[in-house]
Amino acid sequence: MRNFARHTLHRIIWFCVRIARAYRRQRFRIAVRTLCIRDHGRISVQVAPTVVFEGRVRLRMRHTHASGSIRIDDRAVIGDGVEIWLGNGAIHLGPDTLLRSGCVLMADGDLTLSAGAVVSWNVYLMATERVVIGERVAIAQACTVVDSRHLWSPGATSYTDATETAPVTIHDEVFVATGAAILAGADIGRRCLVGANAVVSGQHDPGGLLLGAPARWQPLPDRLGGNTVLE
Repeated sequence: MRNFARHTLHRIIWFCVRIARAYRRQRFRIAVRTLCIRDHGRISVQVAPTVVFEGRVRLRMRHTHASGSIRIDDRAVIGDGVEIWLGNGAIHLGPDTLLRSGCVLMADGDLTLSAGAVVSWNVYLMATERVVIGERVAIAQACTVVDSRHLWSPGATSYTDATETAPVTIHDEVFVATGAAILAGADIGRRCLVGANAVVSGQHDPGGLLLGAPARWQPLPDRLGGNTVLE
């Protein structure tokens, strides 16, 4: 009798959890539609039925009359307080991706997180042209990934008057430690390890350790896997 009661209680709790998750998914869709009406924009939304919203997502448009898309695949988890700024771009979160609380996503271009990518607390991702984050990439808290930089131009009154973009690619199974900055044009090879507070730009071979500001590539020491990470 006790086992039956416990089993019944578990089923009731799981049913309530499923209802709550369905409600949050629907609330997200409604929030997108409301935003489109308010800012005269067009956003295409695809949310898989197994996506989990742990709380409220803050949605913003970067400018009025924006036209973009959001696609969230199976088993993705979106933490409470994640903020999405969408312009004329596309955000794609692959299956089993995880965005922890406080992340900010901005897209006037294409922003892609591939399957199994994990983005920790208070990470800032900005795609003006294209940012691609590979499978099973882990980005620790307080990191920045941007594909644009501000330049001084003739007749300018501010560094914000001229912007240059270059795509960013972080290949599969890279780990980015706390506080790192990945800048425009960065191409980080598979299974690299980016050190804390590193500033990364340019192209880097697979299986290396990136340290410093600006970051420089060096072979991984044995205690971090050495050459075995590429096997």
